[in-house]
Amino acid sequence: ADGRWTVKGYTYDKAGRKSVIANGITITRDTVNPVANTPSVTSGTQGEAGYYRSNMTVKISGSDATSPLKKVTYRVTGTAKGANGKGTVANTTVTENQTIDTGEVEIANNGTIQIQADGVWTITSYSYDKSGRKSAVSGSLVFTRDTVKPTISSFTRTARTGTTINVSVSASDALSEIGTTNSTYTYYQASTSKGTSKSNTFQYTGLTDLTNYTFKVTVKDKAGNVSDEKTLTTMSAGSKNFDYTGEIQMWTIQDSGTYKLEVFGASAGGLGGASVGNKTFNKRSNYIRWNRGKRWIQWRRNRYSRGRRCYPCSN
Repeated sequence: ADGRWTVKGYTYDKAGRKSVIANGITITRDTVNPVANTPSVTSGTQGEAGYYRSNMTVKISGSDATSPLKKVTYRVTGTAKGANGKGTVANTTVTENQTIDTGEVEIANNGTIQIQADGVWTITSYSYDKSGRKSAVSGSLVFTRDTVKPTISSFTRTARTGTTINVSVSASDALSEIGTTNSTYTYYQASTSKGTSKSNTFQYTGLTDLTNYTFKVTVKDKAGNVSDEKTLTTMSAGSKNFDYTGEIQMWTIQDSGTYKLEVFGASAGGLGGASVGNKTFNKRSNYIRWNRGKRWIQWRRNRYSRGRRCYPCSN
């Protein structure tokens, strides 16, 4: 039977005398394999499950219910990747795009190894007891270390009204990919956060007609690295009224595009009627002048002069 046993004996002579007890021997019978525990991360900054953005410490351990352990080993396989895919992985120095297999490396039970290079890594372990038995391979610890922030390639307006602007973000990450949680994208109006989302589209609300806005966005990858801000300056849609004051009124174009100008004649004096026309303007470089009394319209540069109503014709 398995266990740790001590065997001692006596000797008797023919005269009937009995010896003192012998020192004996202690033996262990062990027919059960030891256990190799799945390696575990004891320190490191985690993003989503299985993704880290810092150096990591991994513990290697095993156990045996009957015999003391003789040794514990670990094995690391994987490929170093990305700009920070150079450094050390356990006892091995790696360079970018290098694939490694450390083979079995002996370590003290409950000992630790360091992961200090970006890449996708798998760590397993074995245990050996003093009876000579070897465990089955442990469970695999599989993870990605990624310390490089993602990149935003575009942040654009896709639709607008007088009170809302819809935006879309394009971003990429070479190693851990863009995150999938509700905090992946953070959308700002000026410096104020207006919401977080796992979607790369967002609608800003509560805006004012024909008003210029500055929006910003950041994005996280699965490891939790945060991108640089991307900025979008754009204008809401809607219309602007120019009530008659007897003076020239001016409005600076905030956004390039095609605008419609509606000009209405006087309510008295025999000059009633309306004129509607479209015109493409460059941002901050055009204006319209309208002289109500003489009934003429002139497209000019640098500013908007008095008109009845103006609004963008497209998104």
